[in-house]
Amino acid sequence: MSGQAAASGAGGAPVAETAAEMRQLVLRRSLQSAAEQSEGSYTVWNEEFRVHGAGETLEEAVRDFEQNLIAVYETYVEEPPDDLSTGAKKLRDRLAEAFQVR
Repeated sequence: MSGQAAASGAGGAPVAETAAEMRQLVLRRSLQSAAEQSEGSYTVWNEEFRVHGAGETLEEAVRDFEQNLIAVYETYVEEPPDDLSTGAKKLRDRLAEAFQVR
């Protein structure tokens, strides 16, 4: 199984809620992701943000992908810009443009 798909949350639906503050991370636009099945497991990834997820089922892989995407968002967007390299700042800007927090 391989192909392109919009990640959960495209069109304004929440991608996930972060438990610490009960907030939602919401996509502002479609997020192109790919999924692949190999040797009894699934992998989902997104090249733009260099995020992946894996699991024994596609649902587990998507859930892992979403959790990893949240971790990347929190790492880069919530970090003070002065603490980031030039490349990390560019990633931070792309993440901030793609998502909104409710």
